[in-house]
Amino acid sequence: MDRIDVETSTHVNLAYQPASLVHRLLAWAVDAALYGIYIFIFLWVWGGILPTQLTDSPNLSWISTLMIMLPYFIYFPLLETVWNGRTIGKKILSIRVTKPDGTRAAPGDYIIRWLFRFIEISATGGVLAILTILINGKGQRLGDIAAKTCVVGEFSAPMSYQNLFNNTDTNRPVVFGTAGELSDADIRVIRTVLNSQDEYSSSARQQLMDRSRNVIEQKIGAEDSAMSSEKYLKTVVRDYYTIYGTVENEE
Repeated sequence: MDRIDVETSTHVNLAYQPASLVHRLLAWAVDAALYGIYIFIFLWVWGGILPTQLTDSPNLSWISTLMIMLPYFIYFPLLETVWNGRTIGKKILSIRVTKPDGTRAAPGDYIIRWLFRFIEISATGGVLAILTILINGKGQRLGDIAAKTCVVGEFSAPMSYQNLFNNTDTNRPVVFGTAGELSDADIRVIRTVLNSQDEYSSSARQQLMDRSRNVIEQKIGAEDSAMSSEKYLKTVVRDYYTIYGTVENEE
């Protein structure tokens, strides 16, 4: 699949690798298997443990239908909304739903994606979704195109500044508590700037870091004149990951 190349408002180029079709299918298989396990357990409890007066009552038959169908209708939009584009299957396969510019999708975006499942997956057995992903080449099925989202691999983060955050201690003291106010896109831009040593001269890179620092200071209202711009930006990123309990490729 093609890379997704995005130029941010600060003219920093970000590149994302769309999740492969295999990873998406495996993630779906995991989610489907979990749903199957849920139905099996529910039917076992409903038919073998609960009193027959309850399970055989015509007036209460709707309860079993509701309990079987409810997870089907809420699993994807609910989990993706609260887990930043992930379901359990997507988390296991290290993929997630996001906006092409790296920002988080809105709840309405996840709902739009989910509604299109009835056309792309339920009605056509997934054939339409697969064909769209293969033809589109940007990690998008019809639901993604309508919602302006894509599915990317978290294992292929656009930054190559690998060693800086590999051993981030999520229990370390936070220096700038307001770093948590930044968005995922802000952090990606900072990391791109930190990773720009091969693209700019030392003086140009320093100017880029200084400008980025000024923007971040205004956003989070946190300054430390004793820190160099590079150290300041690294500290902000580490604080962001510490606050959210994540490490390098977690977003």
